[in-house]
Amino acid sequence: MKKGDKVRVLQFFYVGVAHIFGYREWNGETYRLQVATLGEGSWFGDYQILTDLLSSWDLVAGGDHEFDNSKKAKGVPPEHILVYAIEANVLRKIVNQYPAFQSFLVTRSMARRSYFT
Repeated sequence: MKKGDKVRVLQFFYVGVAHIFGYREWNGETYRLQVATLGEGSWFGDYQILTDLLSSWDLVAGGDHEFDNSKKAKGVPPEHILVYAIEANVLRKIVNQYPAFQSFLVTRSMARRSYFT
């Protein structure tokens, strides 16, 4: 996923790792910086889906063996990861039925997002 993309799925990382990259401006130049590594049990996309915003980050799969204590089958390349995903329209349909839960998810996702900024 690239900065500016519409987030179409909430991703739960089951096997492997992914990295979040952000951008900073300094002296007229743009720098791409690694912000976080998401490991197994992490998720990504809730904030963008629930607030209908475009991604502010790049999300890049795999590549760091020191963070990857996963159960990958032999021969699976390090940049491959396994995610479970919920389509954005399905997530919205579910949370629209439960306004209190939707409010909790938005509040929780905003708190998680503030960690990366």
